Amino acid sequence: ADSQGIVYCISCGKPQHWTNVDNGHFIGRENKGLRFSLINCNPQCRHENRFKEGLKVAYRKGLVKKYGESVVLELESKEKETHHMSQFEIDETFKLYYSECKRLGFAVQVKKGELIY
Repeated sequence: ADSQGIVYCISCGKPQHWTNVDNGHFIGRENKGLRFSLINCNPQCRHENRFKEGLKVAYRKGLVKKYGESVVLELESKEKETHHMSQFEIDETFKLYYSECKRLGFAVQVKKGELIY
């Protein structure tokens, strides 16, 4: 988000305040190994994410524009992989998101391993 909290939808490019968008997943969040991937997760209009099945073609175009074709192909190659996060990976992911929340100025509390803001 910019200094005013504006993000751009990965699918349509529409600017919106971050509180009005979803965290859209290119590869569905049921894929646990990619559920928290910073490349796989992007701001997305709520309507597109919830009622238009994430607009996969437009989402992919947005990913290619943002990261490049090779990164998207690598992400797609991981779609069918089964990956169970190790405790170390879980801890590192938690630390990453915890520090990012703090950097963005959220009053963050930790309750039984959950971030509360």
